[in-house]
Amino acid sequence: MLKHRELLSTKRIVLASASPRRLEILRDNGGLTNIVTKKSGFAEDMDKSVFASPAAYVEEYAKQKAAFVRVEEPSDELAIGSDTVVVRDGIILEKPANVEEAVAMLASLSGRHHTVYSGVCINRKGGYVDTFHVETQAVHS
Repeated sequence: MLKHRELLSTKRIVLASASPRRLEILRDNGGLTNIVTKKSGFAEDMDKSVFASPAAYVEEYAKQKAAFVRVEEPSDELAIGSDTVVVRDGIILEKPANVEEAVAMLASLSGRHHTVYSGVCINRKGGYVDTFHVETQAVHS
């Protein structure tokens, strides 16, 4: 997103997320203060099997989240959508629904290689500015 710093610093940004961590990343690491959050109402129920890769999956989810907020906030503001998944043994692990699922997921990752994919979409009136993903290799200890 650094390549879009000038654009991002001149517009009000609607972050399509209720995640305090995503807001913190944009403010602390991106230096952006012109952000409001709005949880996207996008139903996260797309069939994972139709995507060629986890990267394509998170990018499409990021696009859908940004587009959903864009429809609700049809101004000249920017909308940023994001999605993150963990992939272990070629399987996309969804966000745990509760504490028990979170503990089970962490246990399944313990000592094992996995990949974290984060997709981001920057959307403005008239279309997308950029959609991209970041891929991180990890071993949970």
